[in-house]
Amino acid sequence: MYYTVLTLHSYIRWFLLLFIILGFCFCLYNTIFYKKYNIYNKQITYMTTFFAHIQLSLGFGLYLFSDIVRQFYTNPFEMIKLSEIRFFAIEHPLTTFFAILLLSFFNNKIKKEKCNFKKNKILVISNAIVLILLCISIPWGFSSYVSR
Repeated sequence: MYYTVLTLHSYIRWFLLLFIILGFCFCLYNTIFYKKYNIYNKQITYMTTFFAHIQLSLGFGLYLFSDIVRQFYTNPFEMIKLSEIRFFAIEHPLTTFFAILLLSFFNNKIKKEKCNFKKNKILVISNAIVLILLCISIPWGFSSYVSR
């Protein structure tokens, strides 16, 4: 069960990244050419939030049942020195949680915003920040953290 959720968590990250990049590109285009915030932007924002919250829920489940996290909490002062354990027990969950929290905050902010130009501008900035934070926190295939 754990490895099924881990695999699902790994695959959904691609959908999340796709929708964040799409949202960034659409809103950047709309901002540059003074286009209105339209139904496509709204749907992409909705799908981004949807996949982000699914990813977060799966991540919480993995965090609760992970052997690496359990190993970290047996002796945190010693385990924090090991970069792989520290990454999966502290850095990855906190950075990802903060990114999704920012995404949700900015999505609520654009719902209240009346001006279409400001909606696009807010989404460009928020998607850029969230994309950077997620790219930092994802255990990519070329990183040393994936050996688990």
